[in-house]
Amino acid sequence: MSSPSSKQDDRSKLTETIVEKTRGLIPWKTTEALEQCGHREIYESCCDCGRFKTHFYRCSLKFCPNCNWMISRRRAQLIGLWAKRIEQPKHVVLTARNTDTFTGKTISRFQASISRLQRTALLREVSGGCCSLEVTNEGRGWHLHAHLLLNVPWLDGGRLAVAWGKQMGQEFAIVKVKDARDKDYLGELVKYVCKPEQMSQWRPSDIASFINAIRRKRFFKTFGTLYNFKSQVKEELRAMRPEPKMCQCGCGKFRFETDESSICRDMKRKRAM
Repeated sequence: MSSPSSKQDDRSKLTETIVEKTRGLIPWKTTEALEQCGHREIYESCCDCGRFKTHFYRCSLKFCPNCNWMISRRRAQLIGLWAKRIEQPKHVVLTARNTDTFTGKTISRFQASISRLQRTALLREVSGGCCSLEVTNEGRGWHLHAHLLLNVPWLDGGRLAVAWGKQMGQEFAIVKVKDARDKDYLGELVKYVCKPEQMSQWRPSDIASFINAIRRKRFFKTFGTLYNFKSQVKEELRAMRPEPKMCQCGCGKFRFETDESSICRDMKRKRAM
């Protein structure tokens, strides 16, 4: 089993590869955020005694190898709590034909097709759920597909294939419907937007196309009872977080800065008092 430090090293290497391949092909602010992620130092200082610790900046970009695992973990916590309260979870996979080009419009059209499908009579009994998009490219074009967790008593896979195909302008489309009561769905629903290992191996132009296409696009959404559920379980989600840290002096208030010299000056001033 890999240690946390080795996993972090692997993520950093993947990030560096993506940065080098896309330099000059994506917005410079995105490049800067990726370069600083896991490297730029953030200093946390106690507001009372001045002790400080060093942390590292996180860009929180959904495709960043350093950050996407944390995003997935937060989603898993929410979905896991909701799934405990429903009796008929169904894991649904909706696919689309591979395409040679991938743009923001590709994503928008796919999302619009899902929204139209949700309004059909076939999904009338769905009380709530979530939808997560994933993108792959294994050399045969771009493959965009969706993983959904739906609370619904019954869903006919054959009828769904025809209904989904109609939304995609096809006679039928490949879909999967699986009973999710064995709880094996979480790994699929909280997948990364794209696997970092695969993304780092793409051609620079393909990585740039992907990054530019997903900019300002939501790849995860909740609806119905799950959407309303988020506000109800805030306390439970909060309880799953680590306990608030306290300084050795007993103070629990901290400030964060990027300039170490200012913190050092404050510490010297307090020690001299």
